Amino acid sequence: MLEKISKDFVIDHRTRHVEGLPPLSHSHQFNEIYFLQSGKCHVYIENEKYTLEDGSVLFIPAFKEHTFVYYDTVDVKRTVLYISTEQLNWYFDDNFKEEIDNLFINRHIKLSRKSFSNLSSLFEKIQFEKYNIDNLSAPLTKAYFFEMIIYIIRCHRYNDEIIKKTDLSNITTGEILHYIDDNYGNDLTLPGLAKKFGLSESGLSKKIKAFTNMTFKEYLTKTRIEAAKSLLISSEKSITEIAVLCGYNSSNFFGDVFKKNMGMSPSSYKKMLTMN
Repeated sequence: MLEKISKDFVIDHRTRHVEGLPPLSHSHQFNEIYFLQSGKCHVYIENEKYTLEDGSVLFIPAFKEHTFVYYDTVDVKRTVLYISTEQLNWYFDDNFKEEIDNLFINRHIKLSRKSFSNLSSLFEKIQFEKYNIDNLSAPLTKAYFFEMIIYIIRCHRYNDEIIKKTDLSNITTGEILHYIDDNYGNDLTLPGLAKKFGLSESGLSKKIKAFTNMTFKEYLTKTRIEAAKSLLISSEKSITEIAVLCGYNSSNFFGDVFKKNMGMSPSSYKKMLTMN
């Protein structure tokens, strides 16, 4: 497959059956972005060891020998994107070169649940458009790829910069959003959150609206739908199981909310991605 990589890039999404699989060592002329959606593995890059689990993103520079060691019996679901250095430089001007270089130097990023869901969605868009649906597919693929890298850069900056900005004036809002991102599968309500964080319901609503430009209900729904999209493509769970994991006690209600936001039912969404 690597010999057939185009001048742009190739995205490869698959489930790897790891039981009894020997260590996989190789190198190639392309930069590799490895997104682990589920499962665990060790990766060795020039004597450095990285332990990857759900939500890990690993940047492997071109020509670097790397070895994947699968130590669990659970199948691994991952998406890999290969891109040449020439094309990578073409996408990003000097304003981003240092940060792109830092991604391949620091190599490993562990995403939060929300970031994991958002990145999964971007990978799905790239994967879908790479099948050349129409003459808009090529520019959309490039646009989604650009968005994906910029989003990862933001995730890389997050602890150092965004948290600091939040701490200065919106620490409560930051904590609330983190809490929603980590607990969207639970029964979250505006009164319950307001009580937890010592705020009035109207005060909590105003903070979320100012920070996200969404109401509490809109932000919670968006978080749950993004999580559901990720589960639909990366797991074999039933619609009912996904509904419960995403905070919906009724699969019918979940289906109605999903269709309202995505324009199709959860089963149709999963079928569309499976077919492509």
